Amino acid sequence: MKRVNLLLAFLFIMGMFVVHAQTTISGTVLDDNGEAVPGANIRVKGYSDVGTISDLNGAYTLSVPAEATTLVFSFVGMQTQEVEISGQTTINVTLQNEDVGLEEVVVTAFGIEREKKALGYSVGVVDNEGLSQKPEVDFAASLSGKVAGVDIVKNSGAIGAGSSITIRGSSSINTSNQPLFVVDGVPFDAGSNQLGLFSSGGGNTNMNPSRFLDIDPNNIESVSVLKGLSAASLYGEQGRNGVILITTKTGSKKKSKGMVISVNQSFYMNQVAQLPEYQNSYGQGGDNVTNVGYAGNWGAPFSDNLMVRHHYDQGRFATVFPEYQDLDVPYEPFENNVADFFRKGYGSNTYLNIASGFENGNVNFSAGYTDEDGYIPANNIKKFNAGLGTNFTSGKFHFSSNMNFANTKYKTPPMAARNAANAVTIMERLLYIPRNLDLTGLPYQNPFDGSSVYYRTDQENPYWLVDNSSNSNNTDRFYGNVNATYDILDILSVSYKIGLDTYTDNERYHINKGGVSSVYADNGYFREMMHKNVIFNQDLLFSLDNVKITEDIDISAVAGLQIRSERYTRGGLASTGQVVFDVLQHDNFLAAANVDPLTGSAIDRLAEKNLIGVYGQATLDFRDYVYLSLTGRNDWGSTVEKENRSLFYPSASLAFVPTSAFENLQSKYLNFMKIRFAYATSAGYPGVYSTRSSYVLTPQAFDGGGGPDPSIAASAFLGNPNLRPELHKEFEIGFEGNFVENRISLEATYYNKISEDQILDKRLDPSTGYRVTSINLGRVDAYGVEVNLGITPVRNDKVVWTINNIFSMHRSKVIDTGGDRIMFAGFTNEGNFAIEGEPLGVIVGNYSVRDSVTGSLLINATDGHTISSDDLGYDTEICGDPEPDFKYNMINSVSFMGFTLYAQIDYTHGGDIASNTVATLLRRGVTKDTEDREGTYIIPGVLANPNSGEILLDAQGNPIQNNIQIGLNNVHFLNMNDETSGSIYDATVIRLREIALTYTLPKSVVSKIGFGSLAFTVSGQNLWYNAPNIPEYTNFDPETSSTGVGNGRGLEYNSPPSAKKIGFAIKATF
Repeated sequence: MKRVNLLLAFLFIMGMFVVHAQTTISGTVLDDNGEAVPGANIRVKGYSDVGTISDLNGAYTLSVPAEATTLVFSFVGMQTQEVEISGQTTINVTLQNEDVGLEEVVVTAFGIEREKKALGYSVGVVDNEGLSQKPEVDFAASLSGKVAGVDIVKNSGAIGAGSSITIRGSSSINTSNQPLFVVDGVPFDAGSNQLGLFSSGGGNTNMNPSRFLDIDPNNIESVSVLKGLSAASLYGEQGRNGVILITTKTGSKKKSKGMVISVNQSFYMNQVAQLPEYQNSYGQGGDNVTNVGYAGNWGAPFSDNLMVRHHYDQGRFATVFPEYQDLDVPYEPFENNVADFFRKGYGSNTYLNIASGFENGNVNFSAGYTDEDGYIPANNIKKFNAGLGTNFTSGKFHFSSNMNFANTKYKTPPMAARNAANAVTIMERLLYIPRNLDLTGLPYQNPFDGSSVYYRTDQENPYWLVDNSSNSNNTDRFYGNVNATYDILDILSVSYKIGLDTYTDNERYHINKGGVSSVYADNGYFREMMHKNVIFNQDLLFSLDNVKITEDIDISAVAGLQIRSERYTRGGLASTGQVVFDVLQHDNFLAAANVDPLTGSAIDRLAEKNLIGVYGQATLDFRDYVYLSLTGRNDWGSTVEKENRSLFYPSASLAFVPTSAFENLQSKYLNFMKIRFAYATSAGYPGVYSTRSSYVLTPQAFDGGGGPDPSIAASAFLGNPNLRPELHKEFEIGFEGNFVENRISLEATYYNKISEDQILDKRLDPSTGYRVTSINLGRVDAYGVEVNLGITPVRNDKVVWTINNIFSMHRSKVIDTGGDRIMFAGFTNEGNFAIEGEPLGVIVGNYSVRDSVTGSLLINATDGHTISSDDLGYDTEICGDPEPDFKYNMINSVSFMGFTLYAQIDYTHGGDIASNTVATLLRRGVTKDTEDREGTYIIPGVLANPNSGEILLDAQGNPIQNNIQIGLNNVHFLNMNDETSGSIYDATVIRLREIALTYTLPKSVVSKIGFGSLAFTVSGQNLWYNAPNIPEYTNFDPETSSTGVGNGRGLEYNSPPSAKKIGFAIKATF
């Protein structure tokens, strides 16, 4: 019996051993270069709780159940590999980098990574290499031309100038068309904090930088652009204009192989891209008669060898500059008098990144410093960035955090849009000063009182403005997030992310007394404001991953809750009447108020917005070739009344991959094909204080005599409690394909968008006590085409040549405005308008009147000039359309023996621009376009009465053709160039956007000197452009807008010329 018991005990113990027997397997994980892959995941297939991670040397050891059959090896950015155990105790694997194409993974809404082939909508992707080819302080400029459907227009060529970004054109008339920026999963404010409207004193708004200037382009790992409503549907109303998702290096989950130190150092130079080609044959005056008091250059030829009075031979300068009195000087050109005003601005950028991977995670630290001068004197940016990111995994818990700090200091002399109310600008007449004016060699400041000294009394000397007026911003910003994820099951996880984006922007704008262009310039003006913005964002997200419903169908799903609050505060003081010159203290001014006299806007402001959204998305995968995604989101927004706050947006997309569905379809010539469809809806909530009337409190007003005079008054805006969000609907269809062994790739998209219930301003009868209210009225329809064609003409062991062709076309049409013409950018008599039946944003202004039957110009019978619509009291009319016919960008990259040549050429076809610069260069006669002026000219047209517009007829009753001869002076000056119609030009332009040559040393060389990699780059930006339909010698670059960051397009009012940049960079890793 005892033997039986011993036998049973032995069998029981052996049985238990068999049940719990395990095998220990070890090995090394390498990449395709033979280097260790630390942090690779190794798990046992079918056992969610059995796994490990490779160490810094790529080594691993794992105890696996005896019955286990397969190990699964995976690492971000590499192909997952499954290996049969088959009794092995040592398993070494080499993971291959994921090929772009069928298995390409892209970042979508809320940072969710999905296979691109499964998407039913278009997503544009730009990696770090596409952004780092040039030394650029402005992230937006780095993105220009790289994604179909994305349009970026800078306000000017000054460094730090704001940029307007639109994705798939503009669809809203009055509300913002700028996309949502999301940095490492957290909404990021990219506004410009401009004060006042462009047309009512805010003409200096184009001096304010966009706040995405705080992002360091060096620290960007990748950018995903969610272009359509379907792609951005999980973001709800925030994503209605598209979403730009930025993943930083510190926020990336990409694990480094051990410790990697990267250092980038660049040096560069900013210059004016092109100045007009000036004529140096004629000087100041009119009708070939010299007059050194004129602004125009229609005087006598320099070849006459005249002597003229000195520009400062004026009675007002007799005491200050007696040496110039009764002084005659040679009448001669100063050929570089404009060019010498500008400078070569030098800049440098230093960037450090330290990434360290360890067994369960990684740490990434980055720091960068930029110091850059623009080509305009006193235009400078100093920027410091620092970031720290961590990722850590412990069992089923995953933790990540990313913290970023930025300090940006920006300064510029005044560069306001000309003609805006109270505008002050160094560009006033600068590009068309008289050819015989020695601007650089003359005094510009009164040595006794500091006032401006210039030959004209209606504008300041631009050198004086550089020294005595400026706009500056000093911004401290913190943004970051903390994220925790728990794997409830192998297929189910829950994550919570809390994010914060906050900044304080201290802005100063001043002009010392002694100017002349306005009462504020004459007496002195000083404004200080502090902007503080806080975005607090929380996301709770449940994720279900690849659950098999049937043998053929898998489902993946997400469901989440988002809570976002945004608080913006602004405070400050504006002072006028400077007492002591150049002392910028508010107690040195006679009057101060918190209502800005320059713009008429209240400085103090508080705006709070709250948004709660619940959302869900389910994706059904049928046999890896049909993907159906259904999405829904419900938002509750705080900027409308309670009954209108809740809004639900459904969307759906379908992707079908025929090359996976039909076994014999895929071939050497057809490698991949996908057809996709999407439909989505979204909305746009109104701004704060739109539904309720308010009061304006002015507690710090001064009466100028005895002290403070507080006041309170009803706002001129009548709140509308019935106001609802705008509604947007979009349908999208697309095709994607790879051909000829993946040497050719094609992605084409057509979209159609309807935007209705537009939020518009309605003028009210003054008897109501209010001037304006907001209503829901109006509809704008739009459609467009986007094409990406990638070609690899050469691909072998020595040479790789790729060409990426990007095509975009957008059309819009205003369907309903209630019959009104709505101006939303520019001036009431010249601006962008919404007019029924016309494209959104057509340029409206005055014009030279034409015969309604023949189209002939009406010519003033008394002087041979054209007759203006203003002369006859006619209403303004449509003069142009700024929307281009299409845009085409070609990006070439050629790699050979360590050298890589990168070049981007951009072409914009069509679209109109109303350019004050071009029109005035011609009006003033300073460019070679007007050099041939000895003859007389007859403007084609018919004679008419200048008072009535009635066409004059001959004895036979026929219109009398114009036969009045005038000089070229009169053709351009105070004639047809003065009307909006005479300043409209076709904005077609071709440019060399970027070119860069990089040499990367071979690993066999750099390893011997202690480097992991070492590369040198010489680059250039905007080195050449040509606008063939704009007067040749003006050399004008039409890629600009003077109306600040917003919805304005095609309006240019003496903006600083565009810039070009030449740089040298070194990139090294250790």
